[in-house]
Amino acid sequence: MVRALRAKELLPKKWFRLPSSARYLAPLMEYAGPLLIVVATRMVSLSAMALSAAALGTTALAGYQILINLFTLFALVGEPLSQAAQALLPPLLEKKDTAGARRATKSLLFLGLSAGAVAGAGSFACAAFGGGTFSGDSAVIDVVHRSAPVLMFAVASLVFAYPVDGAMLATKNFRVLIALSIFGLVAQLPALQLITRSFSGTRQPALPLKLLMMTMFVRLLTLSLFSLARLWADLQVKPVTDGEERQ
Repeated sequence: MVRALRAKELLPKKWFRLPSSARYLAPLMEYAGPLLIVVATRMVSLSAMALSAAALGTTALAGYQILINLFTLFALVGEPLSQAAQALLPPLLEKKDTAGARRATKSLLFLGLSAGAVAGAGSFACAAFGGGTFSGDSAVIDVVHRSAPVLMFAVASLVFAYPVDGAMLATKNFRVLIALSIFGLVAQLPALQLITRSFSGTRQPALPLKLLMMTMFVRLLTLSLFSLARLWADLQVKPVTDGEERQ
């Protein structure tokens, strides 16, 4: 990659030159700041889920570790869709081609649904039939097996959320995206505490572990639905007036 960039003379001549003014960082921080907050809320969410699983016992924690590893592995399928949305939509929006941006968004969402279905099915298969690959403990394998359906929905929702997040960033709906991410986290944390208190010390960790994963699914689904409502409002094709036709 470096060789290709060098051949096209795209590499900076001075690698360690600091920006001479803060204005050079403004375009970067405009996107990096909101994206950092979104990622941070998801990291806090995963950490809180791990703490809740640990409070349910060693079997639940071991099962959670397997489930979350499968979750993050298969969810990576959606990452290119977020990048595609951030690359495709801004040029269309700059041209004020709302119809084109709407078509591109629909295509990305369709790809998100399709990729989410495939990734969800893959994660389900691994959890339902491949638990013995990750652990030799029959109790842990049983917990992972029973949690496979919820894992499938959680993976599918995250893969679908990737193009939605990318479209929100491309349309610069930063405040809405940040507000929804924080609201989802604030709503999830009490739910995790309730699950932990209700099932603390249980000898049947499958149900509370499924509920833990369900909180992630509900959070991601809610974020995507509210974000889609905002996107569709922003990408509505406005009718052309007589004055605009004459121009």
